[in-house]
Amino acid sequence: MRVCYFGQYDPDYARNQIIRHGLTLAGVEVVPCLVKMELGFPHRYLALSRKFSKIPKPFDAVIVAEVNQPIVFLAKMLTQLYRLPLIFDPFISRYDTLVIDRGIVPQNSTEARYLYWTDRLSMNLADHVFADTYQHRLYYQEKFKVHRSISVVPIGANTRIFYPQPTEAKKNSTDPLEILFWGTFIPLQGIQFILKAAHILQENRQPVCFRMAGNGQTFAEMQNIASELNLNNVTFLNYIAAKQLPSFIQTADIVLGIFGDTQKTLRVVPNKLYEGLAMAKPVITGDTPALRELFTPGQHLHAVPVANPESLAEAIIQLIENKEYRYHLAQQGYKYFSEQFSAEKIGHTIRDILEELI
Repeated sequence: MRVCYFGQYDPDYARNQIIRHGLTLAGVEVVPCLVKMELGFPHRYLALSRKFSKIPKPFDAVIVAEVNQPIVFLAKMLTQLYRLPLIFDPFISRYDTLVIDRGIVPQNSTEARYLYWTDRLSMNLADHVFADTYQHRLYYQEKFKVHRSISVVPIGANTRIFYPQPTEAKKNSTDPLEILFWGTFIPLQGIQFILKAAHILQENRQPVCFRMAGNGQTFAEMQNIASELNLNNVTFLNYIAAKQLPSFIQTADIVLGIFGDTQKTLRVVPNKLYEGLAMAKPVITGDTPALRELFTPGQHLHAVPVANPESLAEAIIQLIENKEYRYHLAQQGYKYFSEQFSAEKIGHTIRDILEELI
């Protein structure tokens, strides 16, 4: 089987990297057809058309990479020309992300309407659509009236980078536990609730230290909150490259997922959760419908109500005091990840979808 991975995408981005690697492990030849991220319209259309025309055929299918809604229109024309099935992996709704969740684009603006209709039309032009969670699948069907078949393809983690590594033992039992968060500082992550939980733990003199890695939309606001709360148990690390991230996860005792109070929080299972599990770390994250469709809290990870710093602080104390529970979550979470969310598992899932389409 041979597929073309098509679009304007970063080949180092986790989503397409995991899918492409997984397909290769499943015995599918993946041929990239991509252009530079900085190319604007119409240059990206022209460049992609030229590249596609020069790639030796035939293909069994074309997969359009994540967040390439405007590219699907070109891909549809090309796949019709060559009579190929077209698969689209939107990964996110651009309308939901930029208008509703992050509030960057005003609702009822021309740009918001453009984002909505490119989401809706692109998903309905494809022959098949991927969603990373069942909640996202339902959202696509209800919000964008997607009548194409949608398969759930979880995010997973790049196990060539994220895998269990030896960790040096604490020098003594009084050393604080290290709690790690990493992300892009967007609203759905709910970093303000992590900081408020850190304040509760600081007031209670709990032996923990928080390391907050990343940068983004709410970074300055979160630093201000930390300053207002006079937190001395929180360190901001700023941006960390993906290849360096495992060394930070390796030294952490607990890793954190997302805790926001936005609607999108309820629909996603973030990269960081899979990456923490892939490195056999105990994970605490917000308890959401998307999470429970894929994981069992208390067995694979620990879940707390979203937007609730008191519950998060209590969960951290529970894991501080119960080393056996931390070990149980780490081992069972890693085992479950390996069985269900490895690149190879994801690759075989997509290969099965391809075989039904062809």
